[in-house]
Amino acid sequence: MFVMLEGVSPPSEKACAGDSESQELLEHYHARVFAAGGRTLEEELEGILSRSVTRSTLSVDPVSETGVMQFTLGEPSR
Repeated sequence: MFVMLEGVSPPSEKACAGDSESQELLEHYHARVFAAGGRTLEEELEGILSRSVTRSTLSVDPVSETGVMQFTLGEPSR
């Protein structure tokens, strides 16, 4: 399952992402923050969808201010 996000980066991040090294650091930062708190979101999705979430990731492009959350779903619960 994919969730598309718009406007996820504040203007300060967009301004800082002018070079590839800074952009890479910001992308890594967003991924780490999501990894630290993503389990709560996974649990909510599991309850709503009655399917396990086997993997989740977040990718953010601070320049375009867009992001994508990807959830890999397991088999339906019985």
